[in-house]
Amino acid sequence: METYFYDCYDENFKPITQIFCKDTKELLEKVPNVKYLLCIDFVVGRCFKRVSENGVGCIVKELDFIRRI
Repeated sequence: METYFYDCYDENFKPITQIFCKDTKELLEKVPNVKYLLCIDFVVGRCFKRVSENGVGCIVKELDFIRRI
């Protein structure tokens, strides 16, 4: 079984925990107050994305100001 690393943040973008889970459904069971994940996006670099039982959603906040093309 594969597991994924999640860097979890609350609704105010404050860090909660870092955890390994098999999917976002398990993540939300273990860390119910998680709202955003810190991610690496190919186009924009480091960013926050929404999380739900259906998976990781759209970018809500970019952290890198220089984009590489």
